[in-house]
Amino acid sequence: MIGYLSGEIQVVGDGYLIINVGGVGYKVQYPLGSFLEGENAELYIHTAVRENDISLWGFKSIEEIRMFEQLIEVSGVGVRTGHTLVFSKGVDQIKQAIIMQDHTMMKVPGVGRKTAERIMLEMKDKVSDTEGLAMSENLKLDQNIVEDVLNASEKLGYKKADVLNVIKSMNDQKFDSAEHLLRQVLMKL
Repeated sequence: MIGYLSGEIQVVGDGYLIINVGGVGYKVQYPLGSFLEGENAELYIHTAVRENDISLWGFKSIEEIRMFEQLIEVSGVGVRTGHTLVFSKGVDQIKQAIIMQDHTMMKVPGVGRKTAERIMLEMKDKVSDTEGLAMSENLKLDQNIVEDVLNASEKLGYKKADVLNVIKSMNDQKFDSAEHLLRQVLMKL
């Protein structure tokens, strides 16, 4: 399987690139507008093999390809849909949508409410809460305290998305312990 390509862009097509790697041109599925002909490119590659087709799907970063590969493991999400999600929404927004359990953040062609909910359900254990917190507005609060509050409030029956929203609203305050933050969060829920 091909996992990485580095070479000169020979052709920029509608949704694909042809990359010259040592005299061999590889056609890689990639969104329009990211590269110009003659430019050098380094892409991580997912090789999709189907009954009557072999296709290469390109990504600029290891984080993008890892997210893509997790997405296509979800029932009903194919390579085209996974690729569209990664490039339309980005890794951080997908993680945030999963943590916040907000299907509207994943709205792209090919992903309706049911598919988005399936993605969130099947991937919720693969994305940590603190990843989502770090991405969503750079919280100044201690990540260990926030994680403890999320776990405790979930055991009390509160939704993580609701708790995260309250914590974000208190981001400018100082909390010396998880208990102190939890008390403040519970008073606002």
